[in-house]
Amino acid sequence: MGMPKNSPYFKFFKHSVNQMKERGILQVMDQRWIRQIENCPVTPVRPISMEQIFTLFFVIVLGLVLTILAFLLELLSLACRSRKNVRKTDVNESLLDDIADEIQQAELDLTNVDIPGQDILADRRKLLMDLEKLSEITTHLRL
Repeated sequence: MGMPKNSPYFKFFKHSVNQMKERGILQVMDQRWIRQIENCPVTPVRPISMEQIFTLFFVIVLGLVLTILAFLLELLSLACRSRKNVRKTDVNESLLDDIADEIQQAELDLTNVDIPGQDILADRRKLLMDLEKLSEITTHLRL
């Protein structure tokens, strides 16, 4: 029995094993489990050939190749998407920059012009307000 030295349970186990010997339980277990294993017929062992496991290797290699192809396709698709996004962003930013430049130039032109008459001044204020709104819209679109 595998028990540590000076175990407090050793006496209990020894007593239980002795009782099992006296009743014949150990002999029954020995015949049922241990003697039966000794009487097993021995079957000849044949080595496994490469033809028998070729299919297994083929499936593993095929799975590996398909996995690598899927990974490469995913990388390619990611690269194409990022290029499209960069192009769209560049175009949008250049358009917004052009619009902002035109708005600033129009504001400068309107502020430098001295126009007599109140109707014309009201139109000028309205145009300045519209230009400010456009400026806010373009800055919002940049975000």
